[in-house]
Amino acid sequence: MNIKGFFIVSTLVLAVAGCTNTPPEAPELSIELGNHLQVLEASHKALLQQFFNNKREQIDIFMHEQWLPEFANTFFSKPAIAKAWDTIVSENNKADRLKFLLHVAPQVQEALNQQRQQLLKPVNELESKLLSALDAEYTQAYAINNTITSFLTSASQITENRNRYLKMITGDDGKYADYLNKVDAAVAKLTQYADDASKYEAKATEFMDEINALKGKF
Repeated sequence: MNIKGFFIVSTLVLAVAGCTNTPPEAPELSIELGNHLQVLEASHKALLQQFFNNKREQIDIFMHEQWLPEFANTFFSKPAIAKAWDTIVSENNKADRLKFLLHVAPQVQEALNQQRQQLLKPVNELESKLLSALDAEYTQAYAINNTITSFLTSASQITENRNRYLKMITGDDGKYADYLNKVDAAVAKLTQYADDASKYEAKATEFMDEINALKGKF
């Protein structure tokens, strides 16, 4: 059962309870519904986190298999770097080669880490926002379920308050699916192969803009 299913069940419980005698099993069933809601919340959050973990893995693969080779090619094509490397190669000095590589490797690693963090930051922030929104929705669902349980225990109050609580019962999982589909599409576009480094830079900028735009709408 998803959140929307819970709200539908809740609506039926209130509607039926308001126009018929409340069976003695009803409060126990409402409590059991609350227990199932806890399982649903854990599963819902786990699936959301699994989705974003997969997107982070795709970004890491893109960084190492596509972005890094292009960056390294551009980096070692710089005149000063290329000249120093050609000199070391021509002199065939292993110690100088090692010293040179140890000097430039941290610069390449720093650039890789910086670009990776720029790409992951909006993704992580969007994940956090979605999880916070789920927390808020499930908190509301628990509150509604507790109210229903209380009302079923004291059936005389149900009819009087039914309409007011029916207005509180809202829920739409569609918005989450829409956000996740857009994140999926953005990551797919980012990780498509490009034939030069400048295109990767433009793609990275477009990716961060798209994710930040999603954050702004949430």
